[in-house]
Amino acid sequence: MQISAICTRYFTRRLIYKTLLCMKFSAIFLLAACLQVSAKSHAQQVTLSERNASLEKLFRTIEKQTGYVFFYDHLLIDKAPRINVKVSNLALEEAVELVLKGQPLSYSIIGKNIVIKEKKAVFSPLSPVKVYIQDTMLNITGRVLDDKGTGLPGATVAVKAAAPRAR
Repeated sequence: MQISAICTRYFTRRLIYKTLLCMKFSAIFLLAACLQVSAKSHAQQVTLSERNASLEKLFRTIEKQTGYVFFYDHLLIDKAPRINVKVSNLALEEAVELVLKGQPLSYSIIGKNIVIKEKKAVFSPLSPVKVYIQDTMLNITGRVLDDKGTGLPGATVAVKAAAPRAR
């Protein structure tokens, strides 16, 4: 009788242990599945179909679909030409890049906000500068850089000994 009681107690404990172990694995598996679904819901999908639309109208459409808010200077947006867009189920970042393609604008996403700003000037390859010194023309090429090595936009180079026309 005692042996059967010990065996019963042993098998009961083992059964409870296995049941709890299965429950733990099930809970971990369920948690992983929920996290995967959550990650997919954060990837915002945008569908646009507009002809001759202003950027402001496209931004409002994206705001309605995603819940993101656009911040921009109206003067920059009003200067931008109207565009035609037709996309379906495109990621938010790709949609904003497509809308701003060919525009002098860039964007950055900060939390649930999209900030639209003017693109920083990118210098084209070196173009020759013509300098006239005593009726002799010299082609001078180069870049004007600051102490950190970045280009200086709008910098003017002049020859000290030359007349004002040599700029």
